[in-house]
Amino acid sequence: MTGLEDRPAALSRSRLPWIVAAPFSVSGVIHLVHPSTFTPIVPDFLPWPTRLVYASGVAELICAIGLWRRQRWAGTASAVLLVLIWPANLKDAISAQHGHNLTAQVLRWIRFPVQVPLVWLALRSGRDTPVVERPGQRVSGQVPPRAARPGRGSRWRHIDRSDPTA
Repeated sequence: MTGLEDRPAALSRSRLPWIVAAPFSVSGVIHLVHPSTFTPIVPDFLPWPTRLVYASGVAELICAIGLWRRQRWAGTASAVLLVLIWPANLKDAISAQHGHNLTAQVLRWIRFPVQVPLVWLALRSGRDTPVVERPGQRVSGQVPPRAARPGRGSRWRHIDRSDPTA
């Protein structure tokens, strides 16, 4: 298989974190700047709805930063966060049915199932990110190249899993 055949798949994988990070970034800021937007959709059985909105906003921003920086943990953390906030979106979709605005009803019901592919994209975005290691650590029992040894250049180096010599 040539490198050209892998290019579309690699290109799409490189964009996966952005698909989740962009809405997390926007939503996280809205959570912090205007929490009353989300307070009504916090499920009734949970205490302190405003605090939970702030906490989920901070969590979304932390996950977004991790995704933008291609941190391996960010994909899993984002998927967990999406599952945790799913009940709020269900409550929002159900409560929208009591209103008279058909557009709002449709949009809220669309947002609810859209979280399923977002969870999948979040999980996928954490898989194919490069492994970051400290200088001096070995990958598969191999000695790191001279430039990655302590005192030579960057403190961190990225390991490309597709390169058998790395």
